[in-house]
Amino acid sequence: MLIYASSSRDYFLEHGEAFICSAKQHGHDVLVDHTDDFAHLRPKFRSEAMLALNLRYLRLPDLLDREVLMLDIDSIINRPIKKIDCDLALFFRPWLNTDELRILMTASYWTPKARSFAECIRQKILRNDNRWFDDQRIVWETFQQIGHFFNIAKLDRNFACYTFDREAPIWTCKGPMRKTDTFYLERRHAYQ
Repeated sequence: MLIYASSSRDYFLEHGEAFICSAKQHGHDVLVDHTDDFAHLRPKFRSEAMLALNLRYLRLPDLLDREVLMLDIDSIINRPIKKIDCDLALFFRPWLNTDELRILMTASYWTPKARSFAECIRQKILRNDNRWFDDQRIVWETFQQIGHFFNIAKLDRNFACYTFDREAPIWTCKGPMRKTDTFYLERRHAYQ
């Protein structure tokens, strides 16, 4: 399984080493795409951060000759990730009722069977104005349109935890907690 993320150069300097080391320590191949390597796409997106966010969707279909676990770069892998018996797995949040938030794209699992789903997302990203949370809205809309053609598993905080209240295989940090949460910072430091 390939662990995959995309990042701006600055964000990579802050989070990349722990991300890569934690994946490798647990036996996974890892790939991080840097926005610097895709400068030709910069005019399409509003900022470096928007390019970093969307770059992973643009590359994902081309990586699906094997299983891919796509994560945010500020994630840490706590133990080996086991293969999930599905075509793809998404982190649904049914308690949130806006299309931009119904699926959290912090972690998603993709197999070659989901390539057409990923290609549909890529095409929508390329046609979109690309504002914050548009990627999650696009994934939600694609799920509603063609999701019934795929065996989709549901991820939750027992798989990718952002509250650090459980030993999930993946920890990921949201917002200002990246700089203040002691549990997350200690774990990240352990991999640097």
